[in-house]
Amino acid sequence: MEKESRQNFHMNEVNAGISFKAVILAGGKGTRLMPLTKDIPKPMVKVGNKPLLEWHVLLLRKYGITEIIMCTNYLHEVIENYFKNGKEFGVHIQYSKETEEMGTAGAVKLAEKLIGNDDFFVIFGDEILNVNLLQMARYHKKHCAEATLLVHESSHPFDSDLVELNNENKLIRIFRAKEGDSFRPLNLSCLYVMKPTLLQKVPLTFSDFGKQIFPKLVNEGTHIHGYITEEYIKDVGTLDRLKKVEEDLKAGYIFGLPNKEGNYL
Repeated sequence: MEKESRQNFHMNEVNAGISFKAVILAGGKGTRLMPLTKDIPKPMVKVGNKPLLEWHVLLLRKYGITEIIMCTNYLHEVIENYFKNGKEFGVHIQYSKETEEMGTAGAVKLAEKLIGNDDFFVIFGDEILNVNLLQMARYHKKHCAEATLLVHESSHPFDSDLVELNNENKLIRIFRAKEGDSFRPLNLSCLYVMKPTLLQKVPLTFSDFGKQIFPKLVNEGTHIHGYITEEYIKDVGTLDRLKKVEEDLKAGYIFGLPNKEGNYL
């Protein structure tokens, strides 16, 4: 408890009056994870002994981020029945339910009223990560960006959305590479920090941050920064990838080795 209080103090200290919230995109169906997703949404697939979403909640709580909004769609009741209002997990959870697919940006836009006036993290619910959110929050504040995007070097650049940054790590473009191209394989990842004012530029229709919104904002001169890290970030979108992530968890590559109670975070 003392360690948790100390983390909350440091997070409040770096916020300097800004209370960060988190939006988790949790509406995925997970068709490539069948039959595991026959009766549950993709973010509720278990990694180790916990649903993927629970790992996100625990990571956020570790860094003092306890106001969480889950954007749900497919089998949303499974998520709501598991987490309820979040009290059991030491956080406060609200839900923004899509009635139709809205894309990554459209889903966050739909939750705009719940987000309010706070800077906020956006986490993709179908990836697992262990990122120092405190350091990313500091970076975002230091550079006064409208959005800060986590990027990392990709081992499979030809099927990834790649980013080009200038020498100050400002976003220049998002692109797909082809054989023979010369580029640094920096992949647009699953974690963003945003100012709430950015959502004024997002329509309440189906749209994707990486494919439509960020390229449009860059063309308009919006200040978007890249945050380069080598921390653990993996997609859990296929059965093979899920198996690899579970192996990494057991080996201690994601959150270290568990304590004597079997807990990682």
